[in-house]
Amino acid sequence: MTITSQYGCIQRHPDKVANEIDLTARERTRARSAAEREIERDLRRSLIQIVLDANQSGMSDGTPGIASARLSGGSLLITPPDSTGADLIADDIIQVGPAVEHDNYSDRLTRELVLHRHIYAARHDVRAILHLDSPAAAALASLRKDIPAFHETVALAGGHSIRCSEYAVFASQAFVESVTSALTDRRACLLANHGQVTVASTPAQAMMLAKTVEALSDRFLRATAAGSPALLSPLEMDGVLDMYGTAINSATM
Repeated sequence: MTITSQYGCIQRHPDKVANEIDLTARERTRARSAAEREIERDLRRSLIQIVLDANQSGMSDGTPGIASARLSGGSLLITPPDSTGADLIADDIIQVGPAVEHDNYSDRLTRELVLHRHIYAARHDVRAILHLDSPAAAALASLRKDIPAFHETVALAGGHSIRCSEYAVFASQAFVESVTSALTDRRACLLANHGQVTVASTPAQAMMLAKTVEALSDRFLRATAAGSPALLSPLEMDGVLDMYGTAINSATM
């Protein structure tokens, strides 16, 4: 049905226009839903690859790492504990809603969720988290030492150092607060007497940074065993951060 205006123009009936708008809205919703499902599938595959890579490269040191990714709406995907990745399929990745309910989770997954959720709540820029007990990082973390500016690639974590968090029992309130503090203006930190955690935009980026932290931990342990390594000055590190474009307050994660 059409309506002729006082100026002789043919206009569509308002009900027809409304139906067309509603149809377009539904099509857009379906398109968004399909895109979101594809993103989720890609994230699930990426998380599996991260755990598999950590195990095959020796980064897990016998204790499988835990990786997660944030989804829209506040939920997250997280790898099941105690898996090497080789036995995982996409449906094995656990989706956890925003509500804090742990009745159906294992003790280790419950503890891991405390850490991951706390970091996501504190850092809205973070889309992926990787927690590993990699050998060199765990060794350096047992000394409760930061990684200072002894090498330029320290800047890849976003600042002049890679901090070591204060020790507290894993998953306790003191622990997650200490880790969040150590991650302030950083993309990585050591976990005292434990291991390391990295944050990024994607699981793959978190894994790349974890490998950097592991390599730096190994080099720093070697350097300090031979003597006192020379450190870059704050001015020199500022120049490195500018060169890499890795300053946490100016980079897009």
